Amino acid sequence: MYVNVSQRFIEAVNFLIDSRHLRNQAELTAQLGLSKGYVSQIVTGKREPSEQIVRKFANQYPEINIAWLLTGEGEMLTEKTKNQTVIENNHGTAINGDGAVIHPKEESADVVKRMQDQIDELLSQNRTLLNIVDRLTSK
Repeated sequence: MYVNVSQRFIEAVNFLIDSRHLRNQAELTAQLGLSKGYVSQIVTGKREPSEQIVRKFANQYPEINIAWLLTGEGEMLTEKTKNQTVIENNHGTAINGDGAVIHPKEESADVVKRMQDQIDELLSQNRTLLNIVDRLTSK
């Protein structure tokens, strides 16, 4: 089956939405500085994105392999992205294996405070469990 740039572009956009790196098509429109109609035509397969749009898209989302987008060769995701462990909490904040935030949906002191409270609670639970283990093993 022949897959063209439009189909790969659609696949990449769907991946980004599913993985919460992109909220929706409107966010893509704003980030690329394009009209809603133009992006809609690309996403519905009615129009082929130009190489300039593909490059702009790949620059905005470096986890997408530009060579794959343009030619179909290789994998959709870059090696760095494939090897990155991502944990997503119920607030929509993605954290990679190194603990770095890679895509917060909200950037506010409230989100940071909630995350710190969650970390503090987990540390407290960990201390409690360690105390229980100590008591059980000392008997």
